[in-house]
Amino acid sequence: MKLTTITASYSDRRQRKQYEPIEFGCTLTAELEGDDDPVDAYEELARHAKNVVGIEMTRRLKESEMADAIERGD
Repeated sequence: MKLTTITASYSDRRQRKQYEPIEFGCTLTAELEGDDDPVDAYEELARHAKNVVGIEMTRRLKESEMADAIERGD
């Protein structure tokens, strides 16, 4: 069997307030080339997916905190 593509997914969910979760996930796909090791490729792709989700979750959490501050009149 020859693997030609590999996919990695990652998601995160944080509870900011009751009944108001912040959630984000992504799935990345890559094509394997030549002598790429599928395990190494998956680990690298999974790291990228985790980083993307981490960056977006940070943005969304900050945005939510700013909206709360505006609502409170801070």
